[in-house]
Amino acid sequence: MDRRPLLCLGISAALGAGWLAGRVKNRRGLLIERGLMRADHSPKSVELAARAASTLAYPHVYIPLSGVLASTLKRRGVTEGNAVISSAFAAWLAYRSLKAVVHRRRPSARGTEGDDNRSYPSGHATAATAIAFTTAYLCLRRNVARPGPVIATAVAAPALIGASRVVLARHWPTDVVGGWLTGTAVAAGTIFNATSRPEIE
Repeated sequence: MDRRPLLCLGISAALGAGWLAGRVKNRRGLLIERGLMRADHSPKSVELAARAASTLAYPHVYIPLSGVLASTLKRRGVTEGNAVISSAFAAWLAYRSLKAVVHRRRPSARGTEGDDNRSYPSGHATAATAIAFTTAYLCLRRNVARPGPVIATAVAAPALIGASRVVLARHWPTDVVGGWLTGTAVAAGTIFNATSRPEIE
């Protein structure tokens, strides 16, 4: 399988995340983001749903989940299944590193003492994207699941988790976009490395 498109996607996503990091470094939300956050008065039911979605992308949840996904893939014959675990840890390292450099304040400092300047990128969006992308790619590459549900889940999960962080006023929208880009770059790099060995027929 030609992996050059995967490599190009990863590089493009990394460049996009880096460019966006430069735009928001040491800055609060852009003018349009501040207006959006002030106008957002989500119903209680939406906020509860956002909290539920957000819970899935904390490290103590997504790292064990990546192990379950990896095990499931390997049972179905996907020998590169451990790439899902690698992607989860690489995502954690990537967003922690970026947060330490960008120093962007969150839209709300509520409950974030000592961590209110680590808004970019959204760690939740980064991890969700990296894990979903890696899992979906391996499923489709090995043809172990129907493309429709796999692609729908791989798109919906990061989208909903990213949106939940904005609804909860924990991130600016550009933090979430940066997380999607960072997660895509992580997944592409992890998959490229995991599939670099020749396949044994």
